[in-house]
Amino acid sequence: MRLKGKIFILNPDIVFREEEEGAFLFNPETEVLHAINPVGSSICRLLDGKNNSDNIYETLLEKYDVDVEPDQLKKDVQSFLDRLVALNLITEKE
Repeated sequence: MRLKGKIFILNPDIVFREEEEGAFLFNPETEVLHAINPVGSSICRLLDGKNNSDNIYETLLEKYDVDVEPDQLKKDVQSFLDRLVALNLITEKE
């Protein structure tokens, strides 16, 4: 899915809980719990209805010491967002 420029928010039915080593996304409808790492948690915090994937990418570049090529980070962000969309954990802001 092409997400560039789209703005997403967490699905309002999803429970987002941050922990020291990441976070959990719980879907009460399916009763499935998804564990995510600290970078995934940072991405989820940025899904506030104001940031698109490019904003998220830029924020991660500033926040973390990224060991991968910038293009790879951009692909990783897109892939993570694709997965969250596929799992109905995030939704496009209307």
